[in-house]
Amino acid sequence: GKFYLVPRKEIPSLRRLEFFWKKLQGHKKEGHKKAWSDKYYQLPKHQALELLALRASGYVFQGDDEWKKICAFYDGLGGRTDLVAVPKTVKADLKNYQHEGMQWLLDLYTLRLGALLADDMGLGKTLQALAFLDHLRVQEQLGQVLVVVPSSLVYNWEAEIQKFTPDLPLDIFASRDQDRVGKKLETKQPLILVTTYGLLMENSEFFAQYNWNVLIFDEAQNLKNIAAKRTSAARMLNARFKICLTG
Repeated sequence: GKFYLVPRKEIPSLRRLEFFWKKLQGHKKEGHKKAWSDKYYQLPKHQALELLALRASGYVFQGDDEWKKICAFYDGLGGRTDLVAVPKTVKADLKNYQHEGMQWLLDLYTLRLGALLADDMGLGKTLQALAFLDHLRVQEQLGQVLVVVPSSLVYNWEAEIQKFTPDLPLDIFASRDQDRVGKKLETKQPLILVTTYGLLMENSEFFAQYNWNVLIFDEAQNLKNIAAKRTSAARMLNARFKICLTG
């Protein structure tokens, strides 16, 4: 019942806020009976970027330590001039775009978003991913990593790790290995576990019971059919950071 005078320069940010609010209303679950449902909304992780955009427009958000870390990291991106150093344990001279790709993966990991690395064939997507993983290892942040590949690429990944990043802890999964690999995962020791899309479907419940730090889907076009069983098995997996590689 009141009128407010909005300065013209603030109208664009108000439109952004209105757009964001409409998206919130769209995600609100219908028929939710809990009283707090009118006050709290659960956002997909990628919408952190929209919150950052609103924050840049002058809106103030209160958040936990995780949100404060994201804000501090995002604020520092504009002033950054140097890329993070490639670990000395990486047995390769990364080209400039590969070094930038490694940094890009690290940035998205820090922002807790996902990554789709879609360089053309032969440009070293695997090497960029391995350099990123080796950086995490050096920083003692590697944790447990699951790499899902077509059957024909299992030994390619094994060979690339042995050639370029031999210090990464590697294991290859086969169905008969559930007990052995399960015991290794329960120790919480850093590990990179390589398996196939077929074995992922056959052992979906085994893989879904673990919280992976990084999850990599190579030749990710294998997941393009949302109704396929392999896609359903892939979506069951829990991970802090997910990477798709495809040419």
